[in-house]
Amino acid sequence: MKNLFIIIISIVLFAAAVSGIISYSQLKQERLELSSIEKRIESVKKQIDQAKEKIAILEQENKLFQQKIAESENQIDAYNIQVSELRNRKEKVIYKLQNKRIQLTSLKEELESLIKDRDSLKSKLNEITRERQYTDDEIAKLSNAKRDLEEDIKKYIKPGGEIELEKIIVKLSEVSDGSILEINDKYGFAIIDVGSENGIIVGDILGVYRDNILISRVVVEKVFADMSSTVPAAGFTNVDLMPSDKVKRIAPFGKAK
Repeated sequence: MKNLFIIIISIVLFAAAVSGIISYSQLKQERLELSSIEKRIESVKKQIDQAKEKIAILEQENKLFQQKIAESENQIDAYNIQVSELRNRKEKVIYKLQNKRIQLTSLKEELESLIKDRDSLKSKLNEITRERQYTDDEIAKLSNAKRDLEEDIKKYIKPGGEIELEKIIVKLSEVSDGSILEINDKYGFAIIDVGSENGIIVGDILGVYRDNILISRVVVEKVFADMSSTVPAAGFTNVDLMPSDKVKRIAPFGKAK
């Protein structure tokens, strides 16, 4: 009985030893696994911390990027405003340029018209100058003929005798008021802007006015449709006339109309 008890105890102790060995081996294995798991956990924690740092950096970069986006959007809005203003300015400049072109075209047409008028006036002035020269020559011839005639008349006049010549009456025409266009100092005549269309005829006596004051008298010697040439009347040869001085018909000598 005693041997059986010993045997049982020995079996129990052996079983316990075996179980202890097995438990120890399992415990050691579990510890190893736990250590491995802890190492993994630490590694994961490090990875998580690194990920958090990266996330924080990315969030900071995202904030900076969002700020840059906002700044870029503000700049784009400012650029859009500037572009709109530039477009408005461009439209205004184009509109002004078009108006300038229209004005330039109109000025060119006016210039061409003025050039034609100038050429026409030059042509008429040259004609008047030639006529004036011809008239001067004719006057000189008439003066010589008059002097010769006077000498011939004197032969038939008794001493103390008198000859009364018939008075010549010139009827003045109804004319429009005008202005002096040009003065020819070389030949001593003036061009006025009224002619036969305005009732002017050769021999008309016109008053020259400046600031509504009579300053001279002129006699019409050559008439065209829309202009005439005049020479100073007796007693007014030393008066300096000016372009734009007004002219109008006056009554018979010494009375203003």
